[in-house]
Amino acid sequence: MRKIALFLLLGCFALPTTSCDEACQIIDKADLVMEKVGMLTAVIPTNSSFALASVIKNFASQACSTRTAGKSITGYGVQYRKNSSEVWKPTAFNVDGQQLSNLNQPTDEMKSNSGVELQSSYKFTTPGQYRFEVGSDATQIIDERSETNNAGSSPDGRMGDRVQSNPMDHASQFNTIVTVVPGPDYKPGEGEFTKDGLPVVKFLGYKSTVIK
Repeated sequence: MRKIALFLLLGCFALPTTSCDEACQIIDKADLVMEKVGMLTAVIPTNSSFALASVIKNFASQACSTRTAGKSITGYGVQYRKNSSEVWKPTAFNVDGQQLSNLNQPTDEMKSNSGVELQSSYKFTTPGQYRFEVGSDATQIIDERSETNNAGSSPDGRMGDRVQSNPMDHASQFNTIVTVVPGPDYKPGEGEFTKDGLPVVKFLGYKSTVIK
């Protein structure tokens, strides 16, 4: 496949500009990569708002500009455990009064090497540890060069980016675990729970900003 791509690129020097552009488009599909995930604090009291920020980028290869990635869906999941000695269990979000195991949010289109900064806000009513999972193109509607670098979360809550231009670079790591401690107004047993007795995370809102 690499030899074919190299042949097409070398052929661009002998072809009109439009043909070169067409060849580049054939070689380079869009590739959405989770570039960054962050939180202002990893410890928060109950009944306080919490924001999780992430940056998704449409990375181009070194050959040409990549195709524009159209509008997509960014997916969120959340798991819960009382403390580090317990196993993680998937719980749910409360979105407008409904319990949802996955939270899907619309995400703007991204041109070559541009991105989108996302900020989602939540509230926790029960102490414990919560681990977020974040994935770009959650519904796989974008035709990408790679479908394996859209993100996720490891058992210890750390998530690393995998940049298509340098697939061996796994240095950047992002913590996705927040520890919730009892706040001054916390009362045991209050709050919303799933049918399995796991605390539900209330979704407060979502903001998307295009980064050029």
